[in-house]
Amino acid sequence: MMVLAKYAVLITMVSLLNLSCFAIDPPVIRCVSLDDDGNLTLTWSPPVDSNGTFENYVIYYDGVGGVFSQLQIVPNYSQTSFELIGNYAGTVSFYMGSTADGGVSKSLPSDTVSPIILNLFADGNKIEIQ
Repeated sequence: MMVLAKYAVLITMVSLLNLSCFAIDPPVIRCVSLDDDGNLTLTWSPPVDSNGTFENYVIYYDGVGGVFSQLQIVPNYSQTSFELIGNYAGTVSFYMGSTADGGVSKSLPSDTVSPIILNLFADGNKIEIQ
């Protein structure tokens, strides 16, 4: 019985240590929009920064199918959108993260998002979405 109790305490301590590594949550991406030129705007809600340790938002991009790379750093906590100039109208994905404590602490990644391109066709009284 004593051995099991020691392991339970050890697991709890390790779990608490792992949770403390994430000093800030990622932003919540609310919208991905494309303009006519293929420029993309990400809009998000900022995470709670109760300790005042926010450093940067980091935008990650995947345009090839599975390999994400850092695309942009946004150092302003109050900023809630960013426009990416270029042709992002293809099959692309994004996620964001936050850094805190001078960049030492990193958040978990946000949800991964992609723009949706809809084509509308009108035929008399019928509208078709593709």
